[in-house]
Amino acid sequence: MSNENFKNTPLLYTGQNPQSKLNPTTSQSNKLYCTKLKDSYIIASLYNSDYFIGIQKYRNGAYYAGFFNNKFIKTGFGLFYKDSEKKNYCYGLFQKGKPNGIGIEQFEDGSFYEGQFLDGKKNGVGQYFMKNGKIYQGNWVNNY
Repeated sequence: MSNENFKNTPLLYTGQNPQSKLNPTTSQSNKLYCTKLKDSYIIASLYNSDYFIGIQKYRNGAYYAGFFNNKFIKTGFGLFYKDSEKKNYCYGLFQKGKPNGIGIEQFEDGSFYEGQFLDGKKNGVGQYFMKNGKIYQGNWVNNY
């Protein structure tokens, strides 16, 4: 990962990390960064040249914990709480900041979907478990 993405980013912690995925002879692998975005901030640790792992906290109380690419976009496995009460969440694979691939989406009423996502929408094979006990299994296109 280039340091250009972390310019003017405050350094929160430097320490020894024998499990580092970066070159263990440099201190680059031992830094924890914090950066502010438009509506949130990210605290992250470098993982390798293309990805880092961290937490993104939003002003409304929502947050994401998981992998980011070096442009601060959710990429890889993660958990995204959509509200501060943690009643609505999505976890699974993310790409371009949205659920893509296999994942689970839990809703406030207790119902949930497990299956495939494309650009943040239910798309492909999946199951929707309703709070009344009914289950819909089948193909989804654009959340329907």
